[in-house]
Parts: sequence; structure tokens; C-alpha cells
Amino acid sequence: WLGWGWGNRRRVQDRGGLVEGDELYPEVSTTYEYLAWLNQQNRAHHEAIRRVEAEQRRLMELQNLFIHIGKKWSSMALVQLSRELRILANTLIKHGEDRRKTQALTLNLLRPLIHKVIPGASVKVYGSFATGLNIPSSDLDLVVGVQGGPISSPNFYLQTISKALHNEPWISNLKYLPHASMPLIKAVATPSPASSSIQIDLSFQTSNHRGLTVVSLMKTLAISHPELIPLGLVLKYYLAKQGQGMNDPFQGGLTSYGLILMLVATLKLLKELRRQFGYTFLSPSAPDIANATNLMGINKNSEAMDLGKALIVFLEVYSTIFSPSEDIVEACPPSTSSPSPSPLWMSYIRRGAKRESVFESDGVAIVDPTDSTHNIARSAYNFPLVHSSFKSALQRLEKAAPEVCREGSSFQDVDSKVYNCTSKKSESSFRRNKELPLLEAVFGQGGIGLDVDTSTTTQR
Repeated sequence: WLGWGWGNRRRVQDRGGLVEGDELYPEVSTTYEYLAWLNQQNRAHHEAIRRVEAEQRRLMELQNLFIHIGKKWSSMALVQLSRELRILANTLIKHGEDRRKTQALTLNLLRPLIHKVIPGASVKVYGSFATGLNIPSSDLDLVVGVQGGPISSPNFYLQTISKALHNEPWISNLKYLPHASMPLIKAVATPSPASSSIQIDLSFQTSNHRGLTVVSLMKTLAISHPELIPLGLVLKYYLAKQGQGMNDPFQGGLTSYGLILMLVATLKLLKELRRQFGYTFLSPSAPDIANATNLMGINKNSEAMDLGKALIVFLEVYSTIFSPSEDIVEACPPSTSSPSPSPLWMSYIRRGAKRESVFESDGVAIVDPTDSTHNIARSAYNFPLVHSSFKSALQRLEKAAPEVCREGSSFQDVDSKVYNCTSKKSESSFRRNKELPLLEAVFGQGGIGLDVDTSTTTQR
């Protein structure tokens, strides 16, 4: 073929035109162009081979992961874990509803004060209180907008509000942070003597403030992925209970937004694998599921094991597979009309992509769906603590599950086994959370620390 090409190119040069056979390559008119075209085709061919090999390696990696999980986890354990996740999520939702009373009282005091110093200003809630992902320690995130739309520099307005708040008796620990990546006011509000206190983070609507856009995105994702709210609440609460600033971006921790996007990437991965390959992850027999759900008091039509499966895959992926120095989390990859060079299920956690991206120097990369050039976790220099914490939680869970959910166990048997599966718990903690033996193991030494509500275990 190469010899034919050389001959034809020479004849093209000699005769100044195309000869029979050259209609296959009408754009090629010289030997140099022909060789360049041939090299380009070879590169494309080898790149296609590399992509296929990468897909095969990735799929084999996931298959091995699921086989590993399938061997370790019984139907009973999965249903028990899902049940506990629902119980804790419902408890956190109830606490969140109680906190909303404090939120409403705070807004009733704050809005008139801001309207007084900045006439016509709007005060809107964003963040976890707006998405339903607020836990007991969540801040109340507020964004102030002025007439005329977003402003370029909020510092004058923030100073004005800070001065107005300074003498308010219901405000304490007031801090104005003009040099933060997003200038803001932090304060603690106690709107009435009978109410609890709440941390306020107040910022201004600027051109790069994405808070309200993110709220809309999270609500859309929650509709598409029913597991997002219960699992997101439990994971947020878990990081908060671990301490060491793991959930505080001002201490190098992971933002709630980043954590939720990591979870979304996992849920989308599982959904896409089921869609493309019919992968149901684990397929225990119908009688096994029925027996387990009957013992746990769960409606078998509620996809009883989904929450447990998703949590296990999340912990496995981010403790054993995900490499912060090499991989990128992109929960919402951009849609394209042209065929994707790699399947969608490979796009949510892009293996090895960090080295060739704008995020190469960052400790961990989680792409912001509202701005693909923005790394949500850029300031998370303590992400190794989070990474290690997920690994420890998985190890504790794997150790507890066989003891709690032995073959032939009933739900009543679980209570008597929890103390042997959790380390260094006080007797009072053991009694209070006997409904959640597996999650007690996940949370570790500090325990869950909440009186759980078991009245609505079938809700998502």
C-alpha cells in the first residue's frame, strides 16, 4: 500500500493532476501530504485501541469490585443497612424541620435590618437549608441581591451590613471576611431566648456567585436520584461527626457541595451501568429479599437494598479505587451532540485525567457543573483525611456486618449483637442507638449521637 502511495504521489507530481485510484484520497496532492495523512490515520487507530483497552480495564475493575462486594454482603445485611440509613435520614430530616423554626425567626429579624440600610435589597436562602440537605450543624447560607442585578464588588455593602449587625443583641461572634474567595459575613444568630443558635453565612449576589444556580441543580438531581437526599444527609452528618475540620472548607475540608457531587457521580455510575449492561449490581433470589424485608419490616416494593448498595459502592470507590492525585470527579459531564470518545459511565470518575487538565496541581479535583473550569475542592488540602476516613468506615462496616447479620438472624437478634461490633461505646450510646448497629460501626468511636426516629422507616 505504501509503495502504491509513493508511486501515485510521484505521478501526481509529474503530471500535475490526479490519476485513477486517487479519488480515494482527493485531498492528498503530494507525497508529503499523503504521509502526513497516513500518520494521522495510524495515530487515530492507535488512540482508538487505547480507548477500548481503557474501557475494558475500567469495566473489569468495576466487575471485580461488584463481585468482591457480592461475596461479602448478604441480602440480610443489605436490607438492614438500607433500613438504618432510612431511619437516620428521617431523624436528620426531623431535626432539620425543627431548625427551620430558628431559620424563620432569624430571617424575620434580618430582612428588615438589611432593607433599612440597603433599600430594595432581597435576601434569599441557598445552600443546604434550600436543598433539604441541612444537618444539625449546618450554617444558614444567605445571599443578598440589590436592584440592578449582580454587583462587581460587594465589600461596601458587606461593611454596611456588618456595622448594622454589630450592635444587635441577637448577633454574636460577628466576623467580616473581605479577603475570602467569596467575601462574606459570618455570625451566630440567637433570634429569641427560647430558640437555639444558628450560624449565618451572608454574601452578596455577584456575577460569579453560583449559590442559587446550585440550589436549582441539586433539586433537579434529587428528583432523578431518590437516594441522593437520604444518603447525602447521612454522609454529611458522618463527616461532621468525624471532626478535624473534614467538612469545613476554611480548615481545608471538603465542602458539602463537593461531597454531594461525589455521591451523584456514584449514583449516576450505577444507573448508567444498569442501563447499558443490565447490571443490577447484586441479584439475590427473590425469596431471600422477601425474607429479609419481612424480617426488617420494610415494604418490599420500596427497593429495599438500594440505599445500602449505593453507600457500599460509594465507600468502596472513594476509599479503594479513586486516586485524588490522578482522577477527576465530574458528576455532570457536558452533553454533546457528537459521539463521545468514551462511554458515559467512564465520564463520572475520569481515571488518570487529572494529569492532563487545568486541575493538575490541585490536591483533589471535583468539577463544578455550573463552571467546568472551577474545581470545587481546590482548597480541600485536608482531603487525605476524608479519604482515610472513608476507608476506615468501610473497614468497620465490613467487620460489623457478618456479626450483626449472620445467616438465620432475625431483626430482634440484631440488638443483642451491636455492642460486640462497635468499639469503645458507652452503654448509654449502645442503648440509645440499638436500632442502628451497622451505622454505629460506620461512625466509629464518637458514635451517631442522636436519638433516632424509627416511626417512618419505609420512607426514602
